[in-house]
Amino acid sequence: MTQISELDAITSLADDDLFLVRDGTDDRDKKIERGNVTLSAHPLATRAINTTAPLTGGGDLSADRTFAINAADGSNPGSMSAANFTKLAGIETGAEVTSQAKVVAALAGGTVTGNVTVTGTLKGRPGVIVEPGTSVSYGDSQNGQRIYFTSGSPISLALNPGTEGTEFTVFAEGGGVITVTFSGGTVRVAPTFGAKTKEQYSPLTISYRSATVVYVSGHLGAP
Repeated sequence: MTQISELDAITSLADDDLFLVRDGTDDRDKKIERGNVTLSAHPLATRAINTTAPLTGGGDLSADRTFAINAADGSNPGSMSAANFTKLAGIETGAEVTSQAKVVAALAGGTVTGNVTVTGTLKGRPGVIVEPGTSVSYGDSQNGQRIYFTSGSPISLALNPGTEGTEFTVFAEGGGVITVTFSGGTVRVAPTFGAKTKEQYSPLTISYRSATVVYVSGHLGAP
């Protein structure tokens, strides 16, 4: 038998545990056995699990709590949808984009106002340009693009000074021969070939070695 004065951490009300209490009404000791004790849940309302954004659902322990993470937006961090994750996974960036809001807007398919400044090289799925003209001037603005010329007439492609690493590809979709020129710069092609397409559907890739030196490769025509 365990007396009330001896109750300590080892008295857990397990099977066969009992202890004595003093009944003040008739000044007698009475025993309490485990089977006669009902243990009720006593919420600890003075204890709480607190949360900060983007985690929500915290509170004291007087009720069940369900935690959640809010969706991210242009101003607040949070979770990302599977669709936006897929879009983001297709982007390879060499540095942080300076505006989080603009990145979120781009992922959501919204309109981006102003410029997005990137230190390093931002790469992604190349864009497609359909070009009906026969006299164009290209350079850094076409970096990463695939450009399809639809004209059947001869096409003059004049290059502007650019940045090392700029690269784009043109296609003679309409059959007109595309001839590449670079006033003030140097165009390098494989010996015995010219900086032009050979025939319809021929591709040419223009790669900037420096601001004023470009390499032209692909299905090249005669000089």
